[in-house]
Parts: sequence; C-alpha cells; structure tokens
Amino acid sequence: MLPSIPLSLWFDIRGKLLLWFSTPQLILFPLCALYLSTYFPQFRRAWKPTIRWATACLVTAYLLIISPVGAVLAMSGLTTFLPSDDGQPADALVILGRGRLQAVERTRQAAQLWRAQRAPVILASGDDDAPKFVRWLQAEGIPSAALLQEPCSLTTEENAVLSALILKQKQVNRVILITDTPHMLRSLLTFRSLGFEVLPHLLPLPDRPFSVDTSIAAFREYVGLAIYAFSGRFRDRSNLASSQTIQLVQNRLSQCPQRDSIASTSAF
Repeated sequence: MLPSIPLSLWFDIRGKLLLWFSTPQLILFPLCALYLSTYFPQFRRAWKPTIRWATACLVTAYLLIISPVGAVLAMSGLTTFLPSDDGQPADALVILGRGRLQAVERTRQAAQLWRAQRAPVILASGDDDAPKFVRWLQAEGIPSAALLQEPCSLTTEENAVLSALILKQKQVNRVILITDTPHMLRSLLTFRSLGFEVLPHLLPLPDRPFSVDTSIAAFREYVGLAIYAFSGRFRDRSNLASSQTIQLVQNRLSQCPQRDSIASTSAF
C-alpha cells in the first residue's frame, strides 16, 4: 500500500512536477548540458558511453511524448478500451468536477442528457465544483428535485467513494459518468470497483493541436492509473466496508463543512 501523505502536500508536489515536466527547457537544457559535459577531459572515460546513450534516449523519449504523434498515441491508450455510450438509460448522471477544466461544458452535457431522459437525477461531485454545478443546472431549468450534490471530494477516489454513499441510498446501479477524455478511464475503473455499471460520456479536450497540454494531461493520467492500480483502488469494493474506504470517508468528512449532505459512516 502506498504511504499516506497530506493532500495539500501531494497537490503541491504534483503541481511542481507537472510544471517541470510541461516546461521543455527545464527538461532539455539539463540533459543537453549533461551530454555535452561528457566531452570535457575531466569527465570519467568509463562513464561517457553510458551517459551519452542515456541522455540521448531521454531527450528522444521526451520529444516524442510532447509531440503531436506522442499526444495522439497517449490519448489513444486512455480511450481504446472504454465502452461506448450506446444510449441506454441509467439511474443517475454523475458529473465529476475538475476545477476550471470544461466546467460549463460538463453541466451543459448533463442538462442535455437529463432532458433526453437518460436518467432521472444528476449528481454533481467535487469540493468547490458541486455547488457551482447545481446552481448552473438550476439556471438551465433542471428542477431542484432532480439534483444531488457531493461537495466534499478533492480527488477522483473521493469523488467515487463519497458519491457512492449518496447513490447507493437511492438504489442507483447504473450511472452515466461525465468527465473529460483523459480522466475517464481512471474514473470509470474507480466507480466500477464500487459496484456501479458505468456508461462513459466523454468530453473531448479543447481543440489545441500540437499543444503540450494534451501530452501532460495524458501523462498525469498514466501516473494516476499506476498509483490507483498499485494501491488496490480498482479491486472490487462494492460493499464499501473496507477499513481503508471507511477511513477515507471519516477523514474527508471531518474536514468538510458541507458534510451534512453526505451519508454518515453508519451507512456501512
């Protein structure tokens, strides 16, 4: 199991790593400097071939990752195995908040699907996002009786677990999940591990050809998938009764001022 670290520290580390990785000069300049340093006579001769080969490989790999071809390949790996949304009705629509990333598009898609009678209720999930989504959906004409919110989660794992507490009280089994394309695979696997049948409704990223942002978004998701898989978050947890899940709920709700909208842990 991965060691537990405070979320604030994790977000700070992740933000700095992503900033570093998404700034080519911070990657390429040190690697090129290391490669060129092998030509100085003071450099140990036995290490020269290895250092030159390793730095050349790292530069090539990084340039491939941030290239348009790399972005297409990376995104393809995140979407190839997703089931298609074949139009089946569901018990609930679930919108996952991702800060400012396509926030308006998420609510518009949810409103359109609700009007198409794909599901009778909409659950908005996310710390700062859920109340905002609910206000926007009400402005779109969605009645309050059809709106639920989970305003405490800060991560995808918390999105799924805290949403499950609400949805299982409503006897929800099949959900239509709404989030951006890179985020969908990890979200789907996490919700599925909690016993839901998940129909993915993808929001494509804004059209930014040849943007490094697409590669960075994909890279972040591959890291997230590896961490979630290693920590057992894709295994069957449909009864919500594992000690790890209960601890997550208790810790998160103890820090959430809007926790009254979430079921208590007695629901376990």
